[in-house]
Amino acid sequence: MLHWLSTNYSLVYHISFPKGYHLTNASKQNIKSHYISKKELTDEYIDVVESLDSNPLMVTNLKKTVVDMLRYTKTSPNVVEEIVDNYLSREDKNIERLKEYGRHSILEE
Repeated sequence: MLHWLSTNYSLVYHISFPKGYHLTNASKQNIKSHYISKKELTDEYIDVVESLDSNPLMVTNLKKTVVDMLRYTKTSPNVVEEIVDNYLSREDKNIERLKEYGRHSILEE
């Protein structure tokens, strides 16, 4: 949503944290936590974008977001189709780099 890849607004916020981070009351805050390696929190994978309220947010970059959404087994097919279509129509797409991210994420599984 924050990369304008989808018009779907989740009722639950999917947020990534470094492994070992302890989040209390996640479900009460509508947060689905995902734990990732510290490598995935480096500048290579992180961008700062504005929230819908114009607040700066650290998010995974565009390519990592696309790969993560494709890997997430609970993403509905219509959302996947919208994400792929929107990514392919962007001027800032980088298919080769996207493929590298995808290959890298498969090796980590």
